[in-house]
Amino acid sequence: MSQQVASGLVEQMDRHQVVIYLAAMAAGGLLGWLVSAAGSLLQHAINRDCTKNGSVSHSVVTECAAIREGCGGEIG
Repeated sequence: MSQQVASGLVEQMDRHQVVIYLAAMAAGGLLGWLVSAAGSLLQHAINRDCTKNGSVSHSVVTECAAIREGCGGEIG
């Protein structure tokens, strides 16, 4: 019984392989776009934390400086 179900599934996937491929490409593109948008939001959050007034630990200041240097921004 399970072999019949598996062979039916394989047949359906064979018939619709172009649609499945295009859907996977679209899903990958959407995921890449969402990840890049999240990276931008995280960068703004890091920059905001680095420029806050008040006590900031040395490790946070060092990390922020390293991030800015890697992005081509000014350190400090």
